Amino acid sequence: MNYFDYLRKRLPLYIISGIVFGLALFSLIVIGRYHSHITGVLTDMETIVLNKDKVQKQIQEIDDLDRYFKKEFNLDLTNVNADRFVFRALDDLRAHFQNAVINVNRFENSGNTQELPVGISTPIRNYATVLDSVHFLESFTLPDFEIRHMTISKGQAGEVTMTINGSFVMPSFQTGDQT
Repeated sequence: MNYFDYLRKRLPLYIISGIVFGLALFSLIVIGRYHSHITGVLTDMETIVLNKDKVQKQIQEIDDLDRYFKKEFNLDLTNVNADRFVFRALDDLRAHFQNAVINVNRFENSGNTQELPVGISTPIRNYATVLDSVHFLESFTLPDFEIRHMTISKGQAGEVTMTINGSFVMPSFQTGDQT
């Protein structure tokens, strides 16, 4: 019985010390994880501070190159010549439609876009030729070719002709900052 009285007196002390030990262990684990997280954040911030100087240096190099091109070659990289892209696309169009009659009108400026109206009249042999032609025109992305009207008609001597009216549409890339 002496043993039972001993356990009865000491059991609350053991339970309290076990709870305190558990809380201390839990606190150490949480503090250790928090410390490693804070160390990682500190390392990331130091990396950002070090790379900030590198990024600023690269920005300065780009600005220096821009000024060099403006001074030496009279080339303004902020105002990209949209006409060059449209004419290159027109050359691709002419190379694809070799037996076609291609009519081109004047450039039309509307807002931030520049359009070049184009009329294409080409003989077709079968439905696959029509699909190939439309797919080719839809493949243009810069400048984009917008098909406005398309007709297929039977001409003289049984020849079938496809007529496509549309335009090359290109953003004008003009900015308000002219320095």
